Amino acid sequence: KEGDQVFISVDDEGVWINQDPYTSRGDFQDALRQEVAVAEGKAKAAKYEGPILFLKGDTKTNYGRVRVVMEWIQAINIQDIALVVDTE
Repeated sequence: KEGDQVFISVDDEGVWINQDPYTSRGDFQDALRQEVAVAEGKAKAAKYEGPILFLKGDTKTNYGRVRVVMEWIQAINIQDIALVVDTE
């Protein structure tokens, strides 16, 4: 449902949270904390129990870049991450 989840996209050019680009770890983590807090509140109100955070990359994205973003996410104590691969 709209707002119940946070979508992060990674490619060789950078990382986005819900289509907003980020280049620094600190800015990304600050924005992610806020987005996840809002999504968790909406999910709880809607009784949604699925994953909140989706990390998406395409098959051409360097895995090292995806791994770095995963480490940024885990550094702020978010562990439940659904990974999505765009095959197109």
